[in-house]
Amino acid sequence: MAQQSAFNQALTRIGFNVDTTERMIDEGFDTLETLADLEESDVDSMIKNVRETHHALGANATGNVKFPFLPTKHLKAMRFWAAELKCTG
Repeated sequence: MAQQSAFNQALTRIGFNVDTTERMIDEGFDTLETLADLEESDVDSMIKNVRETHHALGANATGNVKFPFLPTKHLKAMRFWAAELKCTG
């Protein structure tokens, strides 16, 4: 739980709003270790899936879920850093 809380805070620090961080965690992006095991294309797929689901729900969609350009780039950089950290120990 502490790792998930720290990861949530990291997502907020890199520029995602609370609704978006909660949605990413719901999608399984919940710890740095999880992020390290993913490819950059997995990040793109998650964003696409969340956007399409949010759009399909229309008026029933809850929250202000957005993936701005710079926070998305920071998330991808964080994924790369986590993967490198895992490889180098």
